[in-house]
Amino acid sequence: MSVKDQIIEKLQEVYEPGDVNAGQVYKGFDYDGSIEASGWWFSFFNGQKIFLGRSLEAAKETIEDIASSRDEW
Repeated sequence: MSVKDQIIEKLQEVYEPGDVNAGQVYKGFDYDGSIEASGWWFSFFNGQKIFLGRSLEAAKETIEDIASSRDEW
């Protein structure tokens, strides 16, 4: 399984699968309004971007942090 597929699978644990499938997971340089970085990104269909990290491990940690912060609400 590719790194991109692993990230998509992990994102589907936090967000609705339809939202993840409509969005885009990519590796590159981008800017989300507060972070300008090179690495893995997730862009929702509406254009909101989330920097996930420079590696698969960092992306998984970021997604887990998102999941835990959502659980608190």
